[in-house]
Amino acid sequence: EQETLSFLQMQDLSEEGKEGWEYGTFDSRFHLDPQPTSRFRRRCWHRQLAPNKDRGVASIFLLEGSLAVEQKDQPRKEMEKTRSWQPWKDLRHTPEDPRIPTTPFIYYILNKPHYYQLFCYIYQARNLMYNQILTFQEPFIQVVFLNHSLCTQTLRSSAAPTWSQSIIFQHLLLFEDPKDTRENPPLVVLELWQHDSRGKKILWGRSMWPPVVWLGLQDWVFTPLRWHPLVRELGEEEGEILASCELILETQKLKELHPPILSIPCKDGIYLLPKNIQPTMKMMAIEIMAWGLRNMTKVRYPQLLLECGGESLKTEPISNFQENPNFPTSTFFFTVFMPLEETHAQPLAVKVVDNQEYGQQIVVGQANIDFLQPYFCDPWSLNYTTVKLPTLSVKKPDTFLDFVYKKFWFDSSKDEEVYEEEVDWWSKLFWATGDADKSLNYNHKSYHTLKVYDCELEAVLTFKGLQDFCQTFKLYQEKPKVDSPVVGEFKGLFRIYPFPEDPEAPKPPRQFSAWPEIEDFPQ
Repeated sequence: EQETLSFLQMQDLSEEGKEGWEYGTFDSRFHLDPQPTSRFRRRCWHRQLAPNKDRGVASIFLLEGSLAVEQKDQPRKEMEKTRSWQPWKDLRHTPEDPRIPTTPFIYYILNKPHYYQLFCYIYQARNLMYNQILTFQEPFIQVVFLNHSLCTQTLRSSAAPTWSQSIIFQHLLLFEDPKDTRENPPLVVLELWQHDSRGKKILWGRSMWPPVVWLGLQDWVFTPLRWHPLVRELGEEEGEILASCELILETQKLKELHPPILSIPCKDGIYLLPKNIQPTMKMMAIEIMAWGLRNMTKVRYPQLLLECGGESLKTEPISNFQENPNFPTSTFFFTVFMPLEETHAQPLAVKVVDNQEYGQQIVVGQANIDFLQPYFCDPWSLNYTTVKLPTLSVKKPDTFLDFVYKKFWFDSSKDEEVYEEEVDWWSKLFWATGDADKSLNYNHKSYHTLKVYDCELEAVLTFKGLQDFCQTFKLYQEKPKVDSPVVGEFKGLFRIYPFPEDPEAPKPPRQFSAWPEIEDFPQ
């Protein structure tokens, strides 16, 4: 209580010579002048919070060279005589109370301004793992540079949206020296946006990198397109964007030209991608041999969804996955325009869609095949051999003569029984392992022999990991990471080859012919 009283000071706000009393009765208001009928009096004290000692000015104003420090250390008259900034004293009067802080003088001298033009070449985005069937509804790119921003055109839904567009910023003002700007240019930010089912914009990710700075057009060449990672909200990289940016200084000679500085093709008010850096596109045929799905749980009627270069293909759903996980139809074919450059290659997205109750479809597994070079082939080549299809050994029905032969020729039946005892499976195994005593007479017969390996067949080079007929692709719920669980497997194979654009040109032979029903094939 004593400490509180030392901190709070009582201040009398009444007039001089008076004690500050107010008088009143039961049925009247209080007033300053006492009356004969007054029965009560009161007075009011006002408390004001004040420090019990001089605390000085704030810490930021106690820096070296500030006005508050000089006022505290020297008397006012001596400070005015020795102060070096006399014009500043005339412009702004320094308060006498040192507790009142003074604002420090902050100024910035700008260099000669320079104008630039920024060219952003945006082609395509890829490796966008998305757990929805309609991948990226109405995507677009927003380019941000300093305090300016522009957007590309909005596309339709696609797994690998392709804009093939140029974004141009004109008359950008920078006050740095051009050489400093070339060494340390401001970053260009590219943001990938999409729309949800309600039309609301959703940010997928952004990518940032410095542009290539050109101080003239003497040695200028188009900046080639490169893949830049897209960073999500939590910092993980998911997806890539094929783009490049260059910042060109507007010299006095270039200012006389009609903007923009570079000759960029324009169509319907949209700047297209220059032909010098555009990927070379060619129509390609993609054949798919979809065998089946494996190791997937809690699925009802799964089907396969394939997407590449804006084109998509769906298989028929598997009617009973628990009994037969193979697809009812195994071969598929579609055409798509693909770049010939390997660095600009588009991935093949494989998704497994489960058809649940009430018509609901959910993506339960997906995989991106980025490296497609092993699946390219030349169907017209003489040295090329197509994929050999598996064959089933179907037992032929017995005819009437076979029935009579088995019924009446007992000696032949006995010979067959002896034959079966001499060539049983165990005799083959004992002869292959070198135990000739247990192999009976198998070693004297001209029968096929077995070869026993000390490892699994997938590890033997001769069998090619059992991937010669169809390969196994692991499926993930999202983008695969180090600890991402595998939710299933897709067994299939792909073949990619050039396809003529002319409808009258001869078509190359198919790599996967029409197969018979595969319900009886091994699982």
